[in-house]
Amino acid sequence: MRHPVLIAEDDENNRKTMEEVLKLRNYEVYTAKNGIEALKLFEKFRFRVILTDLNMPNMDGIELIEELSKLELMPIIIVQTVIKDINVIIQLIKKGVYDYISKPYKSEEIIHRVEKAFEVAHLRNIKYIAEKERELRYAQHLEWDAWKNNILNKDMEKKEEIMYESMNTIFSQGAGFGALVSIISLIQSKSVEEGDYYKIHKKLFKFLVDNGTKANQVIETFQELNHILHSNLSTEEMTISKFHGVISELFKKLEKYASLKNQTLKLFEYKKSSPEKKISINLEYILKAFEELIFNAMKFSDKNVNIYMLFETKGDKLLLSILNPPDSSDPNTRPGILEEYSHIIFEPYYRISKLVFPHYPTMDFGLGLSLVDKIIKRHGGSISAYNIKSYIEMEAKLMVSFQVEISLV
Repeated sequence: MRHPVLIAEDDENNRKTMEEVLKLRNYEVYTAKNGIEALKLFEKFRFRVILTDLNMPNMDGIELIEELSKLELMPIIIVQTVIKDINVIIQLIKKGVYDYISKPYKSEEIIHRVEKAFEVAHLRNIKYIAEKERELRYAQHLEWDAWKNNILNKDMEKKEEIMYESMNTIFSQGAGFGALVSIISLIQSKSVEEGDYYKIHKKLFKFLVDNGTKANQVIETFQELNHILHSNLSTEEMTISKFHGVISELFKKLEKYASLKNQTLKLFEYKKSSPEKKISINLEYILKAFEELIFNAMKFSDKNVNIYMLFETKGDKLLLSILNPPDSSDPNTRPGILEEYSHIIFEPYYRISKLVFPHYPTMDFGLGLSLVDKIIKRHGGSISAYNIKSYIEMEAKLMVSFQVEISLV
């Protein structure tokens, strides 16, 4: 899709040169001779990236930037100027200008700056939409959350403990694994006795081992859930910037799995605060939770897409959101997470789809998100999942958001 970009420049030669350069890179270019014309075009097309000169008649570049900075979602602005006074540049950046190019400049420099500007606009738009969706959902569920937390919370926690203990006992004792029982019965009927041994077909043996491995994973998961629910988890204080680095390393580790569907993992940057803010976490379990969430996003996303993680502090909370375009390849199912299922998906044995994903080292029997939910809650946090509408590519696009909140120290 061709990205529209606006050039505000009064010099005809410069304007035409930039227009030709960007058109060769398949950008849809609009031009204006001054700030007034630029604002009229912006009101019509809402450009995400604008290149503007500073010295223009009627309304100069600085006045144009002043007007654009009043918007709730400001476009990405690149200033092109002969001014080399660093103080002027600093003041422009404070007003929200993203970048600047000093005249004269090369064609490659314009292309590079514009490409980077669209990447930033893309990420900024995702963050903006996610924040708006978050505010809307907070408003919608405020009364329900207050009622649930004040009246039902203790009872629900007790019920969950009993449920996990019961399930762990049942599965540890071997009941409920119909597949294993069937395989054993089949082996008994198909095996051949040879002296002190029985001979069975290797496919049956492999089937038995595979299902035994999965059964063991279930048992280990319930043991882990019991540990999370009942034990005093050891925690350590960690600065947000250090935690961001840990998550960045996790993204690098999981890139090889993203490549299975030609997906790209993108982590938002985090700007250090002064003094640095901290969280208190059990790093092993928190990493396990986010690894499961990222795998979940990979499995249920289309091919050739970006998967994002927003990383920000707001008030006394660290907000982490994983966003992915849902898989839309099955015409018989609605993509994403339906509103009525947004809480059920964290229940044991609820699965988003019937598909199995053998190439990912994660659970396909409806326990992964349940484990994530318990880990986040033991840290005093919360997790929610919902669909959002994104207009990043100039048209409505559905994305799934898993949002985690963790209290700051």
